[in-house]
Amino acid sequence: MKTITLFLSILFITACSTKRVAPNLFATGERIVVTYSSEGCFHHTSNILIFHENNVTIYKTKNQWNQKTDKTEMGTLTLTKKDKEGLNRLFAYYSEKSHDGWYTNVDNIEIKRYKNEKLISSKKITDASCSLYQRKDILSFPELIERVEKKKK
Repeated sequence: MKTITLFLSILFITACSTKRVAPNLFATGERIVVTYSSEGCFHHTSNILIFHENNVTIYKTKNQWNQKTDKTEMGTLTLTKKDKEGLNRLFAYYSEKSHDGWYTNVDNIEIKRYKNEKLISSKKITDASCSLYQRKDILSFPELIERVEKKKK
């Protein structure tokens, strides 16, 4: 009986202390296309972010439903190891739970993942929680968009 109790205690401690690691979303041959729009009292933005291995190309769209015809390339960023880690945490965050909230700022996100140009997964998320703004370990889509805007200047 003591052996079983000891084993279960060790198993519990190990499970609680293990860091949850997001899957690597930047595998060779994969491409992730994110349609990101954000609406609030005083703003409306819509962008497409295309992640491919070590970089992201960001497009500004007039609205999220005319993506194919009304998009303008803003630029491409090379992703560092730290960027990829932050993005993996972001994708893990969006895959975990509901993001309801009572804020006037609402982000609508669609994430499509492709392997060898074949769609392998797709997910739509509505985030009204505004909870990402306090997370320093996550790299958000607005941070990438801001970076590419600064790079253009």
